[in-house]
Amino acid sequence: GAGRCQTGVATAGCQLNFAYFGPGTGTSPLPTLLNHFRGAGAVATDASQYISSFFRFATFTTALNPLAPNVYGIANSLASRTNYTNASFPFRPNAVANNVASNFWVVNPNANGAFLIDNGTQTWYDALQFEVRRRLSKGLLVQANYVFSKSITNFFASSSVSFSNFRSLHQPGLDKSQSPFDITQAFKTNFIYELPVGKGQALLGNASGWLDKVVGGWGINGSIRIQSGTPFDLGNVQLVGLTRKDLQKSLRVRKDATDPITGLKPRGLVYYFPDDIIINTRRAFNFGYTNNVGTYTFGAPEGRFIAPANYGNCIENYTGASCSQGHVILTGPRFVRADLSIVKKIKFTERTNFEMRGEFLNAFNNINFKIGSAANDTTTLGGYTGAGFAQITSAYQDNSTTNDPGGRLVQIVLRLNF
Repeated sequence: GAGRCQTGVATAGCQLNFAYFGPGTGTSPLPTLLNHFRGAGAVATDASQYISSFFRFATFTTALNPLAPNVYGIANSLASRTNYTNASFPFRPNAVANNVASNFWVVNPNANGAFLIDNGTQTWYDALQFEVRRRLSKGLLVQANYVFSKSITNFFASSSVSFSNFRSLHQPGLDKSQSPFDITQAFKTNFIYELPVGKGQALLGNASGWLDKVVGGWGINGSIRIQSGTPFDLGNVQLVGLTRKDLQKSLRVRKDATDPITGLKPRGLVYYFPDDIIINTRRAFNFGYTNNVGTYTFGAPEGRFIAPANYGNCIENYTGASCSQGHVILTGPRFVRADLSIVKKIKFTERTNFEMRGEFLNAFNNINFKIGSAANDTTTLGGYTGAGFAQITSAYQDNSTTNDPGGRLVQIVLRLNF
């Protein structure tokens, strides 16, 4: 029929077509697809019946690109077109008319979206913790702790009341991964240090009157936190030319890095992967057809990169099968923050004093870059095809309780204690 061009033939006006063209054409009968695309009486071995426009439909031709075939995606598209009243996509009625069982794709097709909620998720946590405390003595108080831990779950979600589906009911273990709240290493300390200057102290201990009020009563307080970054999920992908550990080692903040597409170094651009991984990952995810042949838009990827789950003509018949690696969890840039304050107390009596404090929140104005939105509890990476892939556009901020923008804040506090 008109417009029926055999796949692989680069003829003017020829559309990509995966239909059966008859014996000797190098094509094969497709009974499952024909049963869904044609009405009652479809005959898979009759090439003249393969005239449906769905054999040229972009949803299916894209999923059949040999550079990353997505059989699961085609099955999902066929299963989701179940509306009998939608004449444009009557897949299920056609299949039933051709004696295909109504539950061919879905176990209970008439259950109208039935689902099961249970408490089948699990968590595992192991940790080693060291803690040091010094009670206030000679004007110094110190508390510090270090934690080395591992938090694992099969529920990569923000809370126990969030919905999360297993990637595969055949292998629920595919969802076992690092928890979104895992902090592998954390060091935290807080301290108070009253300077030994002024009346009764080691320095200028005989000072009195206004001299004592000027040089005495000074102190430095603070809290410091240094910890591993926030985990994020790469999704269902392949890692080519490197392992998850290799990819984690390559991750760091690269300020004013080279744009891998233009080769320029625009000021303020921040990436977390090196140039070669970025450009080759974008190459692996950007593909299409040229003259009915699968081609890479930006050239073939090489070296080390992240690739689609079905890269290399790997047929993934269900999520997590074959070459795909299910959850690939990495840890983002580390978090470093120091909140410091300078304190001055002027003593009036034994029980009353006037206190002046200069408080410096994030005293060193450290930018704690975050992969993903600061407003999200969990992050699943995407955008592998776009120019923004591997760019960092967010940093720590707390706008839920303290309205802390994340940068340095200075505040002056005056207080009368009695």
